[in-house]
Amino acid sequence: MGISIVTPDTDATRYDFAGQEGRLLEDGERTHGAFAASSWTLAPGGYAPPLHRHREIDEAIYVLSGTLELGDGEGSRTAPAGTFAAIPAGTGHTMSVVGDEPVRMLIVMSTPRRAVETFEALSAAFAGGPPAPERMAELLAGVDLEPAGAPA
Repeated sequence: MGISIVTPDTDATRYDFAGQEGRLLEDGERTHGAFAASSWTLAPGGYAPPLHRHREIDEAIYVLSGTLELGDGEGSRTAPAGTFAAIPAGTGHTMSVVGDEPVRMLIVMSTPRRAVETFEALSAAFAGGPPAPERMAELLAGVDLEPAGAPA
């Protein structure tokens, strides 16, 4: 199968979740189902996901630029550029941009089929703008994402 290279000019599936713009770099096909990878740019003041957890997906985030605030329902930590965060399946988490600079980050997710299903469900949910928070669980029924309670 050889090396797969995705450049900035390579056509890729793109997502827009109300100011969170993502690009699917690997859907798991070339990694034999080991992981999916995506790059994201989060706008200051853009949509911040509610506290949520993945049932099956382990998630890793590497902050490329800007400053991210990562919360787990009990507290939060500031994650400047160069920060790596590992989020095991079942762990509640949320994130938001700190300051006026967009955040660029790389996300690697285990269980790529479930990750892509989740991205597709979110894409449909955000087609008309951010859905009401109380509708998120209903919209995401059947994918690997569920509410994890109120943020700290």
